[in-house]
Amino acid sequence: MKNISFNFGEDLVPFYIGTNCLAQLATIIKQFKFDQLFIGFDDHSKFYHGARFLNILDQNSIPYSTCVIPPGENNKTLENLDYILCTFIQKGCTRQSIIIPFGGGIVGNIFGLAAGLLYRGIRLIHFPTTFLAVHDSVTSQKQAINYLSYKNTVGLFHLPTAVIHDTSVLTTLDEKNIKSGLGELVKNAILFGDEFYDVLINQLNCHKDLKFSSAAFEELVISGINAKNRLLKHDAREKNTGIVFEYGHTIGHAIELSCPHNSLSHGEAVAIGMLAASCVANKMGIMSDEDRAKHDQLIEKIHPRLPILDKDIFLAVWNRVLHDNKRGYVPTEKGIICMILAKRIGELHQPNLYYLEAVPEEIVAQAIRYVLGKTSSGLQHNTPYQVVLGDAGVRGCDRLSL
Repeated sequence: MKNISFNFGEDLVPFYIGTNCLAQLATIIKQFKFDQLFIGFDDHSKFYHGARFLNILDQNSIPYSTCVIPPGENNKTLENLDYILCTFIQKGCTRQSIIIPFGGGIVGNIFGLAAGLLYRGIRLIHFPTTFLAVHDSVTSQKQAINYLSYKNTVGLFHLPTAVIHDTSVLTTLDEKNIKSGLGELVKNAILFGDEFYDVLINQLNCHKDLKFSSAAFEELVISGINAKNRLLKHDAREKNTGIVFEYGHTIGHAIELSCPHNSLSHGEAVAIGMLAASCVANKMGIMSDEDRAKHDQLIEKIHPRLPILDKDIFLAVWNRVLHDNKRGYVPTEKGIICMILAKRIGELHQPNLYYLEAVPEEIVAQAIRYVLGKTSSGLQHNTPYQVVLGDAGVRGCDRLSL
């Protein structure tokens, strides 16, 4: 198991990664002094890998307690956070304890938030088990839950003590989860170009069926970590330059939360959001037709698609875009939505310190409509796909003919 430590500003966090190396887990964990471990699972991570993980703790006489929540974005809630806090306190969690979220990004987010809240912050060691979480969510101090149907609106920043990962756990993932991890890696390739583009395009060309070996996973994971490290060492809380990691998220988050629960993965939603961002950039003269074609061709290599829907989701997406969590970074006028846009692969548009461009609502609405149509898998019962505007009260869009 190798240590590829990464930076949050001046803080250096060890990241232990290897393949079929769970046997080394106890040695790593024991270097951190603690009274008890508190392991957070969802039903999926507990079912697929929990027994193997807990057996190692048992074999090494490491004391622990567990808490299991249901899987899925719709369970990243205040109610489940309350359940976690109650469970851990009742089982004897103290300031000397360590919380280990063992699962994907949702598990990491909600148990990470619990770690930040208990006793004003106790130690947190991530053990990510999904392709997305291992190179994206755990390489962040952001811990949050969803609230009032809006994504990541209640949370805090809490520095992890360490990250531990065994790439063998990724071999159980289905295509949906693989695409989720690839979506954020595509984003990194677009943001930075260079070696991040080269590594990804090589792996996608070699694995067109998206079935990666453990060695391929490790190369992709390390590439993702290095991309995050490029900016996080200068902007630990992703408040300035680090906000560029939100590329594709303004519309992507809104689409993700507007689809039926758990039907669209986060990374695939971000990929669709990036198609919308290139549409916006092209309409505003920021991205040329040629650069947009190359940008979108990279995204299409992972085939992002919406699930089959039973209704048009435009209005739900639009409402969530209006409540995007990047509001407030820069002053805006009525009828404007701030978005991060790219000029081309490897070069972002930077109108200000926060890379946020003021986009007229009409152009954003057109981009949403474009990607909902482009990535549609169809509607149930052969329902025609249409956007109904007018009396719906959609600010800035009620007069659009899309």
